[in-house]
Amino acid sequence: MIRINLLPHKTVRKKKTPGMGALVAILLCVCAAAVANWMYYSEKQDFIKKQKRTIAAQNTEINNLKSAIGEVESFQAKKKKIEEQLKTLSDLEKGRSGPVKMLDALATSVPKNVWFTSFSEKDGHIDLKAEAVSNEDVSSFMKMLKASVWTPVGIGRALPDQTENGPVRIELLPSGERREFDSGSVSHFFDNITLGSTSSASGGTVSFSISFTVNNIG
Repeated sequence: MIRINLLPHKTVRKKKTPGMGALVAILLCVCAAAVANWMYYSEKQDFIKKQKRTIAAQNTEINNLKSAIGEVESFQAKKKKIEEQLKTLSDLEKGRSGPVKMLDALATSVPKNVWFTSFSEKDGHIDLKAEAVSNEDVSSFMKMLKASVWTPVGIGRALPDQTENGPVRIELLPSGERREFDSGSVSHFFDNITLGSTSSASGGTVSFSISFTVNNIG
């Protein structure tokens, strides 16, 4: 006799294992994360480089401003000293503490890079202290004092390379006209020009003292 089993039959389902699609998806996720991280890192590096360039440019600008400020301060210091020099000469002229011709001759003998710090005159003898930008300016001041002369038509400066026993060639001041005069009609303003002590002053200038006598004190 044939037996038929009518009870439901239980089937066992096989477990599915990950296939190639899942593995590819995982690899794509890993690659996407790596690309995202690289892009983030690259962006940050570009930002850092840009910030460094900005900082370098700002530092250059700051250094330029510091240099400009230093030049302005140096200019202000020189301006102040020149104003002091002009004030000294102005006070001398107002107070008539020295002969007019002598003061005019002295004013025309001062180079632009020399300024007085003190001045005294007694019986035709002058002692002064001054500052100059360089030793060459001190030498130029002394040469201009030696070349300062009085002519029949006013103050002048004896030109170099004079011929012996010939007429004296003079540059008249302030016009700059050049003329020749008989040696007997020309007299030097200053004699016995003696350079005293010299030393370095603040700001790189030269501090010095000088004395001389005045021939023409009229």
